[in-house]
Amino acid sequence: MDEQKEQPKKWPDTVAFQNEYTRKFLVSPKEVKDGYYLFRSQTGGFTMLFPEEARMDEGFYERHKEDYEDLTIIGSRQKENVAYTI
Repeated sequence: MDEQKEQPKKWPDTVAFQNEYTRKFLVSPKEVKDGYYLFRSQTGGFTMLFPEEARMDEGFYERHKEDYEDLTIIGSRQKENVAYTI
């Protein structure tokens, strides 16, 4: 088990944590800012705030050793009727 990741008995009821692939990138199930979790890249090159309503898809992720990483984040804010891709 990765010592840097917490393993709660139940994941938060958010898109980010209910998606198994996305969960691999999230450091902790504790919000660091309201509606956001800490995301750590698989190369270790960066961290960022990750929206609770967003997810990643394995088909849109690419990594070459520790040198290159490309990812796509998909989400929607239902209250605002907004969909986004980053």
